[in-house]
Order: sequence, then C-alpha cells, then structure tokens
Amino acid sequence: MAPVPPADLQLPADVAAAVSDRKTDILGHGPAASRLALPWWNRTLTDSGLGRFSVTSDPNGSGELQLTRGSLFGLATAVGPDTDDDAYLNLLWHILAWGSGPKVRNNGRRIAAFADPAEARANVALLRQSAEHARSGNTADAYRTLIRPGKAAIPYLGPSFFTKYLYFAGNGAASHPCVILDERVAISLHHAGWSSLPPRRANWYTATYVAYCELLARWADELTTSATHVAPDQIERALFNQAG
Repeated sequence: MAPVPPADLQLPADVAAAVSDRKTDILGHGPAASRLALPWWNRTLTDSGLGRFSVTSDPNGSGELQLTRGSLFGLATAVGPDTDDDAYLNLLWHILAWGSGPKVRNNGRRIAAFADPAEARANVALLRQSAEHARSGNTADAYRTLIRPGKAAIPYLGPSFFTKYLYFAGNGAASHPCVILDERVAISLHHAGWSSLPPRRANWYTATYVAYCELLARWADELTTSATHVAPDQIERALFNQAG
C-alpha cells in the first residue's frame, strides 16, 4: 500500500515560520555560477556527442550570474508541444545542473541516456508527455510517466530529479500542482509526523507523490491570508531547509 500522510497532519510551526517571500525565496533561489560544475557539464555533453548544448548560469541571456528557479521557469516557457526535442533537453540539463550544484554524481549516466539518437527520441517523448500532464494539472499521470516498478523510466532520472522537471514545467505558476520531492523534503515530512513515508527510498509510489502535492497545497492554503498568498513551493523549500 502506498504511504499517504495522516488526514490531520499539521504543518510544523517552525516550518511555517520559515516560509518567506516567494519572489526572493523561490524565484531568486539558486547557486551562483561558481557553485555549478559548468566545465564538467559542457565537456561531458561534448564527449557524448551532444556538444550542441551549452549549460550556463544565464540560459535566458539576461546577464544573470546565478542559475535560479526564476531563470529555469523562463527557460521552461520555451518548451511546448510545438517545440523540438532540443528545447526539452536544454531545459533538462539546466535543471540537473541547478539541482546538482557542484556535484556530478550520476549525471554522466543521465546524459548517456540521450546519447543514442533512438534512445534520445524515446526518452524525450517521455519528457514531453510528463510535461503536458503536469501543465494540465494531472499530477498522477505526470509522475507515472517517468516511473517504473523499482526504477526510473529514464535511466538514473529518479523522482528526486524528475519531480524537479515536473515542477519547472509549470513555468513558475504559483498554482502549479507538481512540487519537488527529494530526500531532504521527505526527511522533514517524516519528522513532521508522516511516519509511513520512507525518507530514503529511491522511488516513491505515484499515489504517495499525489498525496504529497495535495498536502503541500492544503498547507499553503492554510497559510494564505487576504494580505499574503502562499504557494506550495514555498512550503517545499522550507521543508528542504529544515532538513539541513
């Protein structure tokens, strides 16, 4: 049975107190260029026959010196049903670089999943389908598209990273239903009272992810006032920070 949170699970007071302004805490959140393994990314892409891509801290050409959630939202606006495969891959590389920071663990294997043209087409098709489901509000099918029993649908692109992709596919809309779920967030939720949630599991069930997104949406609604709107991703970041 998929672990789901208790129906009456409350947002811990210290997490609620850590929720701050979305413009600065979310849109401006990301590593500086010096904290990104940019030389490794561009060298590895070139060595894999994917040298047409360039990973940078300024993917939108606006003079940014750090790769932020806001810049990834901007990059995601270039992705849609009518765009070519490279737009999806360019977004994916930048999301992986953002999420990995100075670390490169498993990213070589993730790149390798797109080195063969036939495999790349099949895997980009999954990225397309999952993004369309996410943008239409179908959280379950968005997640289900990228997961398989005991493994990820795209090699080494597990939930901790593909939920980042589903999240950024929302273009930054505060109402976007898909939220990032990674180990640190799961640890905080486990400590908050979701005792059935395995914090260090490689793959979470689809029903668990849907329940998680619904939980954060409920908590965000509870914190929202007539003066201040709170979005689920603000809760996600507060949970992530709490585990640190």
